[in-house]
Amino acid sequence: MIMKAQSAFTLLELMTTVAVIAILASIAIPSMRSTLINNRITSKTNEFIRAINYLRSEAIIHNNSIAHQIQALDINDINISNEFGEGFRVWVDLNNDGDYEEDIGIDVVKEFRFPNDNIIINDANDSTPIQYGNRGRPFMTYRFNICNHEHPQGRIVRISRTGHVSVESCPLTEGGSNSCNLNC
Repeated sequence: MIMKAQSAFTLLELMTTVAVIAILASIAIPSMRSTLINNRITSKTNEFIRAINYLRSEAIIHNNSIAHQIQALDINDINISNEFGEGFRVWVDLNNDGDYEEDIGIDVVKEFRFPNDNIIINDANDSTPIQYGNRGRPFMTYRFNICNHEHPQGRIVRISRTGHVSVESCPLTEGGSNSCNLNC
């Protein structure tokens, strides 16, 4: 009598495969979540830097004594721990008083809006709004923290007195906190 070759998997083989897949998934999912949050922080950092560079170029192009500024979208209902997190606007301060007043015909050059993605952008110096003069130089130095409560790594964006924008990544220390001491 000739025996037929087996053409299916046994129950034991299937259970072993499912167990291996479950173990691999339990290892990969937390790492994937961390990677996704890190990518969102990077994306928002790049968008923020793009807005800063756009503001600087607008100030240089217009070359007048009127201040060009970046300010949080809703300055009256601002969440101090996340000043720029929901979005911000680039605008021209026509009367040079530093206040955003819609009734005097403010020239809003561009708005940047973000979904509620829990990425926090806060001003470490409490010096909002960001202001540039006619030669592309900021009125002062600025430092912004960009981070997330669920992810210990973050970014620091600095604007120097010359207008140069730099980014510092905050790697983890041995204790599991970030090296930049960001308070998210």
